[in-house]
Amino acid sequence: MTEEFRQILQAAGEEGLPEVVSYVNDHADLISDFIDLILARMAAEGSTNKSKLTMLKTLDAIFTASEDYRKVGARNLYKLVGRSGKENYLALKKIVKSWKDKKFFPSKTFRNLDRQIQNAAPPPPPPPPPPLSPH
Repeated sequence: MTEEFRQILQAAGEEGLPEVVSYVNDHADLISDFIDLILARMAAEGSTNKSKLTMLKTLDAIFTASEDYRKVGARNLYKLVGRSGKENYLALKKIVKSWKDKKFFPSKTFRNLDRQIQNAAPPPPPPPPPPLSPH
């Protein structure tokens, strides 16, 4: 089953999220394996920022589908921040805020995620150099 899920995930892209969620619903007993696979794909060498963003959106769709899926996924959320990539920082922050607004996880989970996200934030750009003073 996980190989079939891997293939669906590979082919789906963002437009295929309903198909992914439908597959997860049909095989809910394997949700832990599915979440592990998504996180592994995010961490895989050569994983692009676009594919990591698609995996973030896939987790969002799965978590939206069922409270049971969120319970299983909650123990792996700490892996999410490091695997999302700095380029996806704003998208991750937006998705986590959405989860917080929907009260998907306990407050403590969000405090930990927010702290991780803050620590992973890309550094601000350097300040502009001071203007040259006339002599």
